[in-house]
Amino acid sequence: MRQTKEDAKGRIVIMDDEPSIRQVCSDIISFLDYDVDCTSDGEELIAFYKKALEENIHIDAVIVDLTVPNGMGGKEAFQKLKEIDNNVVGIVSSGYSNDSTMADYKNLGFSGIITKPYQVNEMAKLLASIIK
Repeated sequence: MRQTKEDAKGRIVIMDDEPSIRQVCSDIISFLDYDVDCTSDGEELIAFYKKALEENIHIDAVIVDLTVPNGMGGKEAFQKLKEIDNNVVGIVSSGYSNDSTMADYKNLGFSGIITKPYQVNEMAKLLASIIK
């Protein structure tokens, strides 16, 4: 899924295994005037990110879900992205706010956290604080 706007504030890639969550997150981010791309697991995110780099498509941030049953989760995927591009900006997302990754996100290299269910005002503040 790709949503592109000529006057976008930046490009965000979402990684979440739940189609409905990807859609809600994509709708919110698009509403906030960012371009949006969606992936369903860590492997797909890494492949997408590599292709974007090859095509000189700048990605301002990735939002990764921590838990992906039967697939690579956000923490592992983000660490692999850091090996590919040390400047990648990551936002960790979860419905479980008590996960240790959420508490220790900065030490793991993430720039921010956002909890589910997503709120437009929280997403707006987070993206504005990260993307300059």
